[in-house]
Amino acid sequence: MLNYRLMPDDEGDIWVYDLFWNKKLNEHIAPAALVYTELMIGNDKRNKETANIIFNEYIKPNL
Repeated sequence: MLNYRLMPDDEGDIWVYDLFWNKKLNEHIAPAALVYTELMIGNDKRNKETANIIFNEYIKPNL
């Protein structure tokens, strides 16, 4: 808690995850699968359109 300056919250627990992609590939760009997932979570039509572009250009060819 001290390292990240976290404060206790009555609403629940805090989840901390390890980095799950290879940061050496490119430090400034998130993996396409992560960006795709984030865009698909919401109900915004424009986000879903962008997610589909990312899927078709970067994810689908590698399946």
